Amino acid sequence: FTQGISNPSSCRRNRGFCLAFWCPGSMRQIGTCFGFPVKCCR
Repeated sequence: FTQGISNPSSCRRNRGFCLAFWCPGSMRQIGTCFGFPVKCCR
């Protein structure tokens, strides 16, 4: 995933969503939102 995404605002700018623990279905992790357990998925 992209190292530059590490908070909710940068996640949203990259059209991602903050989800706890894992990314469902065809979504993939593009960063984190609040540290390790919360993923930024797109």
